[in-house]
Formats: sequence, structure tokens, C-alpha cells
Amino acid sequence: MKIERIGMLLLAMLLTLLTACGGGSGGGASIVPNLPSLGGSAAIGNPIVGGTVDVTCASGAALTTTTGMSGDWQITLAGQTLPCAVRVTGGTINGVANTTAYHSIVTAAGTVNITPLTDLMVANLVGNANPAAWFNGLAAAPATLASINTAQIQAALTQLRSALSALTQLAGINPITTAFTPTPGNTIDDMLAALQAAVTNTPGLTYSLLLGNAAAPNFVPPVGFNASLTTAFAATTTGGAVTCNQPTGTLCTTNAPAYVGNFTPVVPTSTTLSNAGIALTRVIWNEPHTPNAVVEKLEITFHLSGTANPVGAPSSIQYFAADGNAGTALPSTLVNCNQSPAACVGVTHDTVAHTVSFTNFALDGVTFNGILNYQVPAPAVIPTVTSYTPNSGVAGSTVTITGTNLNNFTNATPGPWVSFGNVAALSTLVDNQTVTAIVPSGLAAGNTTITLSNGNGSNPITVGTFNVQLPPPAPPAITGYSPVSGSTGMTVTITGTNLNGYVPAPLVKFGTTVATSTLVDNQTVTATVPAGLVSGNHTITIANGNGTSPTTVGTFSFTLSVSTLAGSGLRGTLDATGAAATFNGPGGLVATGGNVYVADGYVIRKVEIATGIVTTYAGARSAFQPVDGIGTAASFSLIRYLATDGTNLYVSEMGNVIRKIDIATSAVTTLAGTPNNMGSVDGIGAAAAFNGPSEMTYLNGNLYVTDLYNNVIRKIDVATGTVSTFAGTAGNLGYADGVGALAVFNQPLGITHDATSLYVTDASNGLIRQLDVATAAVTTLAGTYPPTGVIVDGVGLLAQFGSINGVHYEASCLCLYVVDRHAVRKLDIGTKAVTTIAGSSALNGWGAVDGAANVARFNQPKSISGDGTSLFLTDFSNYKIRRIQ
Repeated sequence: MKIERIGMLLLAMLLTLLTACGGGSGGGASIVPNLPSLGGSAAIGNPIVGGTVDVTCASGAALTTTTGMSGDWQITLAGQTLPCAVRVTGGTINGVANTTAYHSIVTAAGTVNITPLTDLMVANLVGNANPAAWFNGLAAAPATLASINTAQIQAALTQLRSALSALTQLAGINPITTAFTPTPGNTIDDMLAALQAAVTNTPGLTYSLLLGNAAAPNFVPPVGFNASLTTAFAATTTGGAVTCNQPTGTLCTTNAPAYVGNFTPVVPTSTTLSNAGIALTRVIWNEPHTPNAVVEKLEITFHLSGTANPVGAPSSIQYFAADGNAGTALPSTLVNCNQSPAACVGVTHDTVAHTVSFTNFALDGVTFNGILNYQVPAPAVIPTVTSYTPNSGVAGSTVTITGTNLNNFTNATPGPWVSFGNVAALSTLVDNQTVTAIVPSGLAAGNTTITLSNGNGSNPITVGTFNVQLPPPAPPAITGYSPVSGSTGMTVTITGTNLNGYVPAPLVKFGTTVATSTLVDNQTVTATVPAGLVSGNHTITIANGNGTSPTTVGTFSFTLSVSTLAGSGLRGTLDATGAAATFNGPGGLVATGGNVYVADGYVIRKVEIATGIVTTYAGARSAFQPVDGIGTAASFSLIRYLATDGTNLYVSEMGNVIRKIDIATSAVTTLAGTPNNMGSVDGIGAAAAFNGPSEMTYLNGNLYVTDLYNNVIRKIDVATGTVSTFAGTAGNLGYADGVGALAVFNQPLGITHDATSLYVTDASNGLIRQLDVATAAVTTLAGTYPPTGVIVDGVGLLAQFGSINGVHYEASCLCLYVVDRHAVRKLDIGTKAVTTIAGSSALNGWGAVDGAANVARFNQPKSISGDGTSLFLTDFSNYKIRRIQ
């Protein structure tokens, strides 16, 4: 037969091809095996059409392909090693451009779907809320995929199932490897559609935020998400929605979720009609519903059934609705349901009961089955408020209102309208039980009523009373300061807001040193850089006047500087201004009342600090004996040191007398001692005797004097002129701590006080001694004994002094300043630390250099004093008065 011959020929050709390819039992190359491949569906509830699929595996070149009309894709793994990561981008979804990338991952060849479900699994698997960034990173390190195994993917699936518990069918499905077609009614497709709807319907949620939740080790969805997912899934076929394809005992709920009634099909007396000889079926439904319903909607949809196709003119359906009580016929409508099912919408009417009847025509064996959807709006559910918290606070506070059915407030964007009194607040509908509101600004202090209403302000509900509190005053805040560097006496301006919040006044410190400060206004505080700082950075702080609640202002770079207040450097007696003046041999000095008084040989010079003007204040250059008088009419023997009580000056002279000068009148009188009478006699006034009285300090009505060659400290009652020995024993030379007469000195020279203690430079012992004013107990504060004659900084007894002279106490730093050979030393009384702050510690480090303290040079300074802002010293061999600030 011809057919058989053709069949044999085809068989022979096939065998020939197989042999050529190495088939059969002969030798040669083997048949090329089928290569493994990946493929599946790309969809989000609708297929992703024309999307780009990129595949990256643990090894091998990257692969790419495109999705088809149903979101399908497939690619061959040539030379690739699993696991592989997959991504789909671009394309369209229902004709709209896709702007989101979705990802998947697989450890074996076969089905690999790419959906939001697989994307969430990848986010959890790799712990990255941005799977796209993770996928892009694989281009440089694909081998990292080798660490991913099936157990890890299963763990991510377990997290997904737990998080999306509303998708009950997910328990038996692997979204990655279960093949599906993205059409409504398919289980995976219905889950994807529900997922998209739930993301849209959950307030404040986006897909990116959901990825962030998935990336956590424990994937917990946001509040309200699973409720939205449950509702969305229930509206799908898989989730249990009624399919409207035939009459049943329950009304179809596709278009009527708010109210569902029941109906019973009733077979009429006459079940057949004829039209041009064609048998017709007549069906009647009687449907009871809630009495007094306000709105009813009748909707009839028709579905074709049968085997033949319509022939000729399109079929049509005529139907009408009637009022069952009154029997009133409603308008009839002739519609073409075959061509336009959407036109088959029933009549809206207001009745208690009704009957719908229709005549169903058939043509060429095709019949039409009708389904009745009946909808009556459910009675309005009124929102209720159960509680709110807090019930008091300031503007900007968040009030949380709880209740039921709060989403039934309408026209609410983004949530129900909350008012405090007549002032609207920013409010948010968190969920059906929660509304939050921000207390608005501008409310008066006291009680106001909170109301909750529709977004247009209608149907308000009273929530309760809220007590509006005025906010506490804003705390002080610092915005800047200037300058950021300088020296003692400079003014630093601090700016900010609410600076009057520092009570009772701002307290400004440079490091631990308190500065004089002034509250200029609410935005400005000024502070004077205090004396006693060491060169370097100091933190400026501002606090309440009692030192509480300090705030850091910033860092101030402090540099001590040395300048010449007066003196040309040449020896002389010329009164003039600043560098034009000359001095003959400046020794002791004291600062008081804006002036520096200087012992200059046989006279006392006055230097105005502000101007540098030098005048001769008291004493005559032609007389060398102590003679009382006024101003330059008085005369002195060689003057050694000066002291003051603020009203008077006190003068120690080589002639072994102590003189007193009224500063206001410059009247000079003798307080104690007899001129040129050397000795160690306690007594009153002229009956007392001294041997080299040197530096003095005034405290509580008494003048304490270092009696240099008697090696004692003397005390003079200024009111009576009574002289007594306070510490040490005349003629007893050496070193010993003790009380009163038991203490031993070796040429005590400088002296100062801090109100409770005296401080003495024990010159030949190279020590700083401390004397308790109340008990006369003498202790050694700093210095090494026996003295070494060199200058070494250190703490307490480890410090060394070279040739100490005058000493000055500075309250702002609780410290002593001592002139020592060619340097100025600082002793912190609390820590006993001794440092060199100006000049040179070298034996030959003399000079006459102004400038930064570390490069400045002196030549045998004798005495030092201060006015709280600057230090002043007599630079004896340079014939100058120097200033440190």
C-alpha cells in the first residue's frame, strides 16, 4: 500500500539520522543529553508581560530572557552551577509599565516562579530589605550563592507562611517551585491578587515597607495587614467567594457584600412559552428582604450555556420588575445581554417585597441562565469611643483615642476629624479601633473638649475633656561665643536663647576657674577671662548660679602674655607715661584702686593701670631718713616692700620701721619701730624693734610682717600699734615645722594670705610655708629641703625653688604666684602643683622681652601683686613694671 511504503521510508530516514548522530549500538559520539533548565511564571496577581528575566548562578555567565504573554519564561542552564538567583524587571502588567523588581532563588533545576511571595522569601533569606541591591551585588561575587541551601530556603518559606497566616492555602504550596498559571481562580494567582490588595488597603503600608518587615529574622507583618489580607483573600475564588454562574439557594455576593438575602426558585404553573415554534423556559424568583429598606438594587447577569453558537441576529432578553404588594408594574427594558451584559442592570425601587420575572429566549440550542444579585445597604454602624489617653498635656502631645468602628467616619483623609474645642488637630486613623491626634498649638490653658467627627466635620462625637497645659519655658541654648582665644582680662561674648533661664544668674567658668560674668539680655552673656589660667585650652561652661545644669560653650585657647606697663629700661627718676618713665630700683609693689604703688628706692611711685601714667606719690629723693609728713614732704629710708588694706598703704623700710600712708591724703605716719633701731623687741609702736622687716600682708585688722634677719613672722595690731611675734623664735635660724615659737625659718621674705592661712616664702630654705592664722601652726606646703638653688616644677615637696622673693595669693584660681629668680611660678594650693608660667627657669635666663609668657624674659623680679585681672611685678634690674595677663 502507498501509505505503508511512505511509513517505511520515514522509518528508514529516522534510523539513518540516529546512526549519524551516534545512536544505536555502534561507536561514535553519544547523543547530546537534554540540558537542565529553569522556568516558571512571573506575576503579581496578573502576569508580567515582556519583562526581562536575569539569572545569576553560583558559577557561569549571567543569563537573560523575556517573559511571554502569560508571564511564562524559560532558560537553559548551559555551564551553570546551582544555586541560582532570578530577577524580573520591566514589562507591563495589564498594559501598565511595571516599575518594581521581583526576585526568586532556587537550588535545583525546574520550576522557578518570580512573584511578590518569592521576593518576600528572598528578603528574609538574605536579611536585606532591598533584594535588588543584593542581586546587583552578585555580579561581583556570584560564588556567595554557594552558601545558600534548601534548608535555608525552607526556613524562609516557614517565616512567610507564619507572617501571611491569612493565606491558609500557602501551608501546602511552595511559591517558588509550584507551577501555576496567573489567571483568576488559580490558588497562587488568587493569593498574589489578595497580597497586592492588602498592601494597598493597609493604612500607611507600601510594598517596600513590607519588604523591610520580611528582612527581619522574625518576619512579623505590620499591624492591620493580616486583617486586610483576610478580607482581600475572601473576595477571591480560592478564598471562598460565590461564583455567579447559576441560580442557587443563596444570593450571589459578588456585587453585594453589605447585605445578603435568601431566595427560593418557584416553578410557575406554566413553564413553557412558545415563540415562532421554539420552546421557552420561564423562571420566577421570589426574594424576601428586610422591611423598610431604603435602597434596593436589582442586578441581573447572564451567562451563555450550551454547545451551539448563536446564529443570525443577536438574542435579546426582555425583563421587567413589579411591586409584589401593589402589583405595580415598573418600566420594562429591552436590552441586548449577549452583546452588552453590563447593560442588563435592573430597576431601582422602594418596596417591601417584590417579584422579578423574565422571559428567556433561546436560539439555535443556546440558552441563557439568569442569576439575581440583590443588595440592600446594611444599617449604618455608628462609631463609639471607649477611652482616650492622656487627658492633659501640652501642644504637640499625642492623644490616642480608642473605640469601635472608627473607620466608619467618612470623608476622612488621612483619618477622622479630631478637634480640640474649635481647633482642628492633625489626626490619623491607625485602625478600626484607634485614632491618634496631635494637640494643636494656639490653645488657651485649661480644659477643652475633644470631639471626633466625619472628615467634613459632621456628626461629631464627644470624646472627653483635655486639660491644656502651657509648655515649660524653653531651656537655655548656646549658639556661639567670641573670641575663641586670648588672655586674662579679655571679654568673651556668649550668645544663645533663653539665657535668662540660668538662675539666679549665669555662672561662667574657664575650666574650673570662675569668671566674672554679666547677663546682658536674654541672648547675651559676657564673661571676663579670669586670672590664674595656664596657657592652653580651657573648656568654657555656663551654668546656674549655684553651679547646677552646666552647659559646654566651647573651648577657649588661653595664652598668658607679658607686657611693660611702665619704664623705659633705663635707670632714672622721670615721671612720665608708660615707656617714657624711668625707675631707680623698683622693689616692692602693691595694686589697689586702679593703681600700682611701687617702692622705688627712697620714694613711692604711683602707676595708673589704665593709662600707664607714672607720678611720685610720696617721699623726697634728697632725704634718706624716716620723717612723717604729707606726700613728697615725708621722707623714707630705703623702702623695701608695700602692702594695703584698701584704705592705707603700709611701708617696710631698711631703717627697721613700719610706716602707714593714708591713700586719700598721702599723709605718712610711723606705725611701729624706731628709725635705725635694730633688734627683736615686741612692744607698742616705737617701743618695738625689727631687723630687716620685709613683705607684709593685711588681714582682719592685723598686719603680718616677715622679719627677715630675725627669722620670725611678726604681727602688728594696726589699731593700737602693738607688735608681737606670731611664729618662729628670733635668732633661731634653720628649718622646722611647728606651732608658733617652735617653728623655725631661714630668712622669711614674701608673705600673703587667703583669709585662713598665711603663706610665706622661706627664702634661704627654698620653701613655701603655710601658717594657720588661728593656731600659728606652721607646715611646709612646697619645696625641697635642703634647697638645690635650681628651678624644677613638681608637686609639693618634689618642686624646687631657686631664689624666691615676693608672693601673691589669687582668689580666682586658689593659687599663689611667686617670683623666683628670673621666672614667675604658680602654686595650686589644692593640689600643691608648682608650674613655671612666665619667664625662664634657667640660672642665666634673664632678659627684657615682652610677648607670650613662655618667651618673655625678666631680670630679677622682686615683688608681685594683682588686681584680679592682671598680675604686676617689679622687674628690678630692668627698671620696669611688668604686667602679666
